Amino acid sequence: MKSKQNITLKLIDKFKNGDEKAFDEIVKLHYESIFNLLLRLVGNKLDADDLCQETFIRVYKYIKKYKGKSQFSTWLYRIAYNVANTFFRKQKIQQFFSYDINEETIISNDPIEDYEMNPILLKSINLLPKKQKSILVFRIVEGLKYKEISKIMNISINSAKVNYHYAIETLKKRIKESNVN
Repeated sequence: MKSKQNITLKLIDKFKNGDEKAFDEIVKLHYESIFNLLLRLVGNKLDADDLCQETFIRVYKYIKKYKGKSQFSTWLYRIAYNVANTFFRKQKIQQFFSYDINEETIISNDPIEDYEMNPILLKSINLLPKKQKSILVFRIVEGLKYKEISKIMNISINSAKVNYHYAIETLKKRIKESNVN
């Protein structure tokens, strides 16, 4: 059986040679994993779906520049991560200029139907700094290695490890505090 990477590389070659349908196959092959990543980063399905579409629009625009020096999934995760960052920046600007903001508007607690999680843990994760939350999702949910996370986020491997450690320590502290109260 061919690996996802090999199949993707063949599809990219077909697309670069004018086969537009090959891009549809690339999307079908990777849509679910990118949607799930974005869902965990942004917390709701509508935004995740919009961001997933935006991710693949950017992939379509830049795929001819993909050289194959890294795994396609690493390149794709990097694009999705950048799309999510742009979304978060726009969200902060909107919140800044909105007068009816409350804590519930800022902290997304939309339930993830197929992913049961302790509400205290979910809220604690959503309160983490963006970088720590992203690294936590990449490491635990996506199962990526620190080296791959560092490439996706354009940070050092050590920075990925340190931020992951701080995220875990922060979560432990918040959960412990919530159990005391």
